[in-house]
Amino acid sequence: MKTVFSDNTLDIDRYLVRATPAQKLERWLGAEEVESISKRMKGWYGPPVPIAGVPGRVYACGDGDFCGPIKGGYYGNLVDYIAGRVRKATRLRHGSLNAGFTSLSDMISEATVNSKKQTWMYQKVGVAAPAIGSSQWLWRQGTLPATASVAAAAPGGTNYTRTTTGALEQFNATAGDTLHFVNWIGTNTLAGGTSLMLVDVLWGANFNMATSGNVAVTGAPTRYQTATTAPGNFISGSVTTVLNATANNLTLTYVDQDGNAAEAGSALAIRVSSAVGTIPYTQPTWFYPLNSGDTGLRNITNHNLSAASTGNVDQMIAHPIALLPAAGVANQSVVLDGINSSFNLERIYDDAALTFIEYFKSATTATTYSGFITLLSG
Repeated sequence: MKTVFSDNTLDIDRYLVRATPAQKLERWLGAEEVESISKRMKGWYGPPVPIAGVPGRVYACGDGDFCGPIKGGYYGNLVDYIAGRVRKATRLRHGSLNAGFTSLSDMISEATVNSKKQTWMYQKVGVAAPAIGSSQWLWRQGTLPATASVAAAAPGGTNYTRTTTGALEQFNATAGDTLHFVNWIGTNTLAGGTSLMLVDVLWGANFNMATSGNVAVTGAPTRYQTATTAPGNFISGSVTTVLNATANNLTLTYVDQDGNAAEAGSALAIRVSSAVGTIPYTQPTWFYPLNSGDTGLRNITNHNLSAASTGNVDQMIAHPIALLPAAGVANQSVVLDGINSSFNLERIYDDAALTFIEYFKSATTATTYSGFITLLSG
């Protein structure tokens, strides 16, 4: 269990994780990449999000800072490290193991003798971004997994699972086991680099932007619905029919992580003329901000637009799994070690609908993403 304290430290495996040395992190990822991640975590209300491709256990925090020990950034950087990590991507080393495995030997046995390892390939062709630094969903982009459908309209919406078209479609763990993340190798075609976020998308409902005022919502997710799992759940929008140039503000009413009575969030400006596939939020670019003190939500109860527009948007609830930073070089693989890094065998819940968000792009160019994700149950 990861516990977030008021000063943004974490209690992880019985020790406290504090601020990451900025110089080491910038030397490893590059100053621009660190700045872009920091900027887009401003206002984040959930627990810190683990960062891939960084040796040690480094997290991006809601105040835009970073916490956790980094075991790199002394003389080398991520690009220097990639070639060696690709060769060692499947090599298991000693380190602390999370729930589900009693020891490193048990983990090796589950992967080899018991054949409980799953490796899934993906390839997503993104859309042109409306602006540098904007965010887009890859949920309805092809080709592998296939393009997802638009969500059902409010009030009910659609609950997503691993078998929903568009999800990675991994297998659930067998009875008595839990499924965990162990490895991610990813690449993209953008020379300037782009950060990718792996998420579990829980629920979505389609809203017609021509309807101003209140629209009731009755549908709700089925995963991450307790006080210990709902922190980190976030709301994000995905345009399904292009928006027009009418300015309007979005206000969502939601039930928070503890199940308290529904409360209205802040009015958030919608980016006018947003294209299909983009997240139409202005700032923050990838999530709807919740009220002070809230660290997540369980469901949405009301959708309110200040003015009628045209177009359609899926409002979605998702949970972050991982951040894959940009390599800064086109078609250069980035390796995420899910055993000895901050992920430390992050659990994947039964029926998780795994997909991707373009968290940050350094150019507006449409980008193709491909790679492999490896999971292991035990």
